[in-house]
Amino acid sequence: MLVVTARLDSPHSPPDLCPSAPMTHAPKRFAPPTPEQIQRLNDIGWLESGEVILSEIALLPDDAASTPVARQMLLIHVLNYQGEYDTAVRVALRAIRSAPRSHEIGASLRQLLAHSMSRLGNLDRAKHILSRLLDRSSTMELSPKRVLAVRDELGRVARRLGELAKARKCHEQSLAGVEPGSLSWCAMICNLAHTELRAGELELARKLLVSVDEHIESLPPGRIVFVQDASWLSYWIEMADKRESQRQLQDLKAHTARQVGPRDRLLIRNYEAEVLLLSGRHEDAARAFESGLEDALAAVGHADLVASLARGLAEALHALGDHERAEDRASLAVRTGHRVDRLEELIGLRLQGQCSWAMGRQAHAIETFARAQAMHVGLEFTRERKVLTAKLEALGITDLTPPERAEVAPAAVASGRARRSPDVIQLALADGRQFLTTDHELHRQLVRAANSDLPVLIEGETGTGKELVAMLLHELRTISTGPFVVADCSALPETLVEAELFGVARGAYTGATEARAGIVANAEGGTLFLDELPELSLVAQAKLLRLLQEGTYRRVGETTTRKLRARFIAASNRPLAELMSEKKLCSDLFHRLNGHRIQLRPLRERQDEIPALARSIVERMGIGGIEDDAVSLLERAPWSGNVRELEMLLRVLGSGLGRDEKLDAERVRQSLPAVLESYPAGGLRESRLAAERSRLGQLLQAHGGNVTAAARALGISRQAFYKALRRTGGAPREDAVGN
Repeated sequence: MLVVTARLDSPHSPPDLCPSAPMTHAPKRFAPPTPEQIQRLNDIGWLESGEVILSEIALLPDDAASTPVARQMLLIHVLNYQGEYDTAVRVALRAIRSAPRSHEIGASLRQLLAHSMSRLGNLDRAKHILSRLLDRSSTMELSPKRVLAVRDELGRVARRLGELAKARKCHEQSLAGVEPGSLSWCAMICNLAHTELRAGELELARKLLVSVDEHIESLPPGRIVFVQDASWLSYWIEMADKRESQRQLQDLKAHTARQVGPRDRLLIRNYEAEVLLLSGRHEDAARAFESGLEDALAAVGHADLVASLARGLAEALHALGDHERAEDRASLAVRTGHRVDRLEELIGLRLQGQCSWAMGRQAHAIETFARAQAMHVGLEFTRERKVLTAKLEALGITDLTPPERAEVAPAAVASGRARRSPDVIQLALADGRQFLTTDHELHRQLVRAANSDLPVLIEGETGTGKELVAMLLHELRTISTGPFVVADCSALPETLVEAELFGVARGAYTGATEARAGIVANAEGGTLFLDELPELSLVAQAKLLRLLQEGTYRRVGETTTRKLRARFIAASNRPLAELMSEKKLCSDLFHRLNGHRIQLRPLRERQDEIPALARSIVERMGIGGIEDDAVSLLERAPWSGNVRELEMLLRVLGSGLGRDEKLDAERVRQSLPAVLESYPAGGLRESRLAAERSRLGQLLQAHGGNVTAAARALGISRQAFYKALRRTGGAPREDAVGN
C-alpha cells in the first residue's frame, strides 16, 4: 500500500508533500543560495516566491541564518525532493560535523538525516536518531516547533515499521501543539489518516480527511491540496471504489502542474497503475507497474516505491495467471519492503504464498504463509492480517505446519517413473537476476548472515555463484545504504595492490599529480566484496589485516588514517582449510573474516535445482522456453563449470531461436555428446570424473596444450586447472604442458 505522507518542516519533499508550520518571521540575515541552486530550484518548479526559501530556514536561530549551514540545509531539502537520498545523507553528515555549536541547528540537521536514511531503508537508525532527539529535547533547549517536527517524523517512521500505536501517539501529540485548521494541522491530520488506513480503521480515516476538507478552502493554495487529494485516493483504493478512485486520480493529476520532481512523477504513475488494477484492467496495470518499476530500480533512493510497484506488479501478474513471474516480483517486494515498509513485505509474502499454491507447490506455500503469519506477531497491520486469514480460509488451509513429503521408492527414482519436485526458493536481485535454491538451510544461513554485522566467508567452486550470493547478502541487509563494491583480487597486480585498494595521495610517487581514492573508499556505508581473496600474496593479504580488524586504512604516501564503515565479504574457489595448510591463506586474515561461513555446493551435487535454473536462464533470454526432455538431459551432465557453464551453454544453444521457439532435446544432445555417452557407463562418481577429464582434455587440445589459456577459458586459475587434472586422473607432468 503506497502512502503519501507529510512533513511538518518541509513544504516540498515528496511524497512528504505538505507545507511546514506557518512561518512567523523570516530570519533577519540570510545568505542566498548559489546561482546553481537557484537554477535547480527553478527547474523543479520550487520558486513560487522568496518566502519559500526563507521558510526552509525559519526555525534557525538568527545567528545561524547567515552561515553556510543555511545553504547546506537548503541543498539537503532539494536532494530529498529529487529523491537523491544517498547524496543527502552524505551532505547531512558533513554538515553535522561542520555546523556551528547550536543545539537547534544540530537537531534540524539530524532530523533531515533521519528522513533521508528512512527513505533509503535504514528505518531503525532513523528511529534511533529521532527518539534520541526527543529524549534530549529539554537539555538541548529545542524550540517547541522543532520538537513537533521531530515527533511527527518519528510517527512516519513508526508507521512504516508497523508500530501503529506509537505512530498514532506521535501524530496526536504533535496535533495538540498546533492551531486547528492551520497548514501544519492539516499535514498532521493527513499523516494520522494514513496510520488509521493501515490499521484498518477506514471510517476514522474518512472522518479525519473530511475535517481537512472543511479548512482546505481557507488555506493558501499549494502542496497541501496535492497531499489531500493523494490521501483521499489512498482511502478510495482501500475502499475498492473504482469510480471515486478514478475521479480522485484526475483531481490529483490536475494539482501537479508544478510538481515535476522525479518522485512526484513516479508516485502518480504508481497511483495510476493501482487504479487500473482496481478497475480489473490487469494487463494495462501490469504494463504500468512494470514500466514504473524499471524506472524506480534505475534510480537511487526510491526503495519505498520499488516495494510498492513490485507488489502491485505481482498482484497484476497473479490475476493474469502468470504465477511464476508474479512470485518473482513478490519476492522483490518482500526483500525491499523489509528495509523500507513492513506492510509491503507482509503483502509480498502473502502473494508469494498464493503464487506457490497456484503452481502446485503446497509445501512451499504453507511455509511462506507461516512466515507471514509469524511476522504479524508484534506488528499492527490489522487489515492485512484479516486479508491473510481470509485467503487461508479460501484456500482451505487450516494448519500451517508443512506436510511431510512422501518417500519415493528407490526403484521408482531409478526408473524415472516418480520424481519428487523440490520446493525452489527464489530470491530476486534488484538487477533482475535470481538466486535459486532448494536448500532451505542455505536460505536460513543467508538470512542470518545478511542481518548480522559479522564478516562473511563464501566457499565454492568457480561458477557456483559466489558473487551473486555476496550481492544478495548486501541487498538483504536492512541497515546498509551504500554501494556493493567488488575487489577482484585475482586481477590486482602484486606491485599495485595497495594503491588499487587504498588509493594514492598526491605526490606519493612520480606521476601522482592528484589524489586518487581506492576501491576500499568506494564501499563506504555499503559492502566490500573481496572476490578470490586467496589469489593475493601473503604480503598483500597482511596489508588488509588492520582494515578488517579496525576499519582503518591509509592511502599510499599518506600519514592520515582513514575510517571505513562497510561490511566485508570474501570468497574463495578452493577450500579454506586446504589453502591454510598450503600456506596460501594468512591465518590471521582467516580469523578476522570467519564470522559466517557459507559453502556453495557444486551443481553436480544439487541436480534437483537444474530444472529451475535452466528455465530461469531461458526466460531471461527471451525465447519460447525449454522442453522437458531437454531439461532431463541437462540433469544428467556433471557440469564441472557449474552454473556458469550451464548458463553459457543455454545462451549459445538459444542464440538462434526466436521468441516463440523452444530449446529442444536434440540441440542439447548434440552439444554434450561425450558427457551423455560416458554417464551411464559406471557409477555417478566415475561418470562425472570421466566427463570432467574429457572436458579438460578438449580444452587443452583447443589451446595447443597451453594450461594458462585453457584455465582462463574455463574461468579458473592455472593451479586449479592442474588440480582438476590430477583429481580426474588426467594430469600430465607440469613440465610436459605448455604455459
